[in-house]
Amino acid sequence: MGLPFIIVDKVSKNFGEKTVLKDVSFVIDEGERVGILGRSGSGKTVLMSMLRGIAEYAPTSGKIIYRISKCSECDYISGPSKAGRKCPCCSDKLELVEVDFWNSNGLTKKLKPRIAMMFQRTFALYGSLTVYENIVEALGKAQVHESDTGKRALEIAKEMELSHRLLHAARDLSGGEKQRVVLGRQLALRPLVLLADEPTGTLDKISANAIYKIINKEVKAEGTTTVVTSHRPEAIIQLTDRTLLMDEGALEAIGPSKEMVDRFLSKVKLEEQTKQEPMGDVVLKVKD
Repeated sequence: MGLPFIIVDKVSKNFGEKTVLKDVSFVIDEGERVGILGRSGSGKTVLMSMLRGIAEYAPTSGKIIYRISKCSECDYISGPSKAGRKCPCCSDKLELVEVDFWNSNGLTKKLKPRIAMMFQRTFALYGSLTVYENIVEALGKAQVHESDTGKRALEIAKEMELSHRLLHAARDLSGGEKQRVVLGRQLALRPLVLLADEPTGTLDKISANAIYKIINKEVKAEGTTTVVTSHRPEAIIQLTDRTLLMDEGALEAIGPSKEMVDRFLSKVKLEEQTKQEPMGDVVLKVKD
């Protein structure tokens, strides 16, 4: 695995009198695929929001450190393994820097655009814009040269298996298709880190499998460090190699994803089977 990249050191978070994260510590290596598994309310999304730098989720205590390579001449940023190499933009030397993410405003602002977050719902889309326009808009944020945006947008649409939907408005897509556009927009940023918060939580099995396939293909090709939260064990097994098991805001265990999934399932009670109610009178008929 790669060099240590993200260091979470004794992080806690309180909302008023309620503690939602309790003294959490772990390290994620560059290029690693890590899961965060737990029941609803275990602190998964709060932790992800901290890693993204969303203002309302600043740690109450503890630190989050990103180890990056940075060019002092042009501010180009990459992963820690690139330290000592020439900057691809200006040929100056990249230096290893540790960014205290919540206490280093200047470097934090430069790092945030390289951290992409994929939410479980599709409010990260412009509903009235087409698939193509949504991707082009994201490429603009990534500062891709205008002459290259069209070609790159078509490439991303193909990678997301959405070439046939290119000129459809995002609001008219199915749930699975919308999530693929969301994913395409995030990957357009060429992120150092992809945070996927319940990426298939609202999808059917076929759509979910399509998302798993695309994420695995793209993050492996780019070597993107990936963190996935889910309450669906199959998502953790499909998308990650190592998993943090959370329980009531505390880190219960860390280990291979299959082992953590088995441990999680051993503690989850099966929901009671609901009784089939007898059918009543017809309330709706559809003909032809």
